[in-house]
Amino acid sequence: MNNLLYIGLNGYAGAGKDTVAKMLYVILNTEWEHKEDAFKRFQSDFSTSVRPYATIKNFGDVNCTCIAFADRLKQICADLFGIPIEYFYYNKGTAWICINKDFEYTETHPADEYIITAEDYYSCKDNYMNSTHRYYMSLREILVYVGTYVCQYTICRNVFVNSISNTLKNKFHNDQFLKYVICTDVRFVHEYDFIKKNNGIMINIVRKGVKQADDIAEHEMDMIDPENYNYIIKNDG
Repeated sequence: MNNLLYIGLNGYAGAGKDTVAKMLYVILNTEWEHKEDAFKRFQSDFSTSVRPYATIKNFGDVNCTCIAFADRLKQICADLFGIPIEYFYYNKGTAWICINKDFEYTETHPADEYIITAEDYYSCKDNYMNSTHRYYMSLREILVYVGTYVCQYTICRNVFVNSISNTLKNKFHNDQFLKYVICTDVRFVHEYDFIKKNNGIMINIVRKGVKQADDIAEHEMDMIDPENYNYIIKNDG
């Protein structure tokens, strides 16, 4: 376990973190002589159309595995709100939950005045809970609220870092093959610090036209100087 190389990926939603993770997974887990061979393997087995998200928890004789700090969070939210976990990967921006009443799930866009953010709810929770109106959060905002305002603020700042670390210890304690762990969703400074403290490398992925979401999970990494990343990938197609 001490010889693992952590590779952390950071970038705005839609920048291409999952695609980079899956490409690295192919490169680090397969034997290939030409880059075209690796790309063909990616297209056939790991492209977005085949494998939409990049959590690839293969155990056994693999050199590399892909994990996400938010995997456990998505499972918690799926159980808490009673919807399939896949929705938190596929429908984050196109589905909503009635947060202050019965947790109704809907893919019908609520009226704009009844859509709120995680920050809104955290700041004025009592007002929303006592309101006669039904207020909705997108699945993305649900993840921000439960992950940041509930888990990180009231349990432990490192709750998901600890979860990942313990999972790796339990799963790969005697693994003779694993060399690389790709963390596909580094969104907070303490997650960045976890990668760096374990002698890992950080990669920032930028893509023209991708806008930063207005939530804490997108803004905190602005504190990191771009020069402190080991590599920057410009996803220009």
